[in-house]
Amino acid sequence: MPCDMPSTPTVSLESTFVSEARRDARKSASRSFALYGKKAREAIDSIFEIAKSCSVSNWDDADAKPIGLGAATRAAQFIFALPQNLLPDEIDPDSEGCISLRWVGGYRRVCSILIDGGDRVACAGLDGASSWHSAEHFDGSTISDALTGSIRRAME
Repeated sequence: MPCDMPSTPTVSLESTFVSEARRDARKSASRSFALYGKKAREAIDSIFEIAKSCSVSNWDDADAKPIGLGAATRAAQFIFALPQNLLPDEIDPDSEGCISLRWVGGYRRVCSILIDGGDRVACAGLDGASSWHSAEHFDGSTISDALTGSIRRAME
C-alpha cells in the first residue's frame, strides 16, 4: 500500500480506532456473508486497510489529507448497499481524504465514485466520447438510481 506510515503514538491511536471499526464491519459482513459474498468482504477489508494506512496527513508525500473512519465507514455502507453484481473493480485512497471506488467496463468506459464521511458522493464517468459528473445523496443504506445508472452505463 503506498500510504504506509511508520507507527507513532498518534498513528497508533487512529489505527486502533480504525481497527475496531474494521472489526465491527467484519462482524457485520460475516453475519451477512451469504448475502454479500466473498468479493464484498474483500472490498470491505480493502477499504479499512486503506483507512488504516492513510490515516495521517501527507500519507502520499504530496500533502494528501488523511482518510478518516467516517469515509471508510461510509464506503463500507456503500458496498453493502450495492447489488452484488455491481461491486467495484478497484478501491483506492484519494488525496482529498476520500475512498475512491472505480468500475472499469473497457476502453474509455469507467465510473468513479468518491466517498467521504458525508451524505453526498461525487460521481464521474466516461463512456466512449461522452462524460458525466454529479454529486448524489447517499444516506448510508440506499443508493440512488442515478448512481447505479452511472455504474451500469460504464459497465455496458
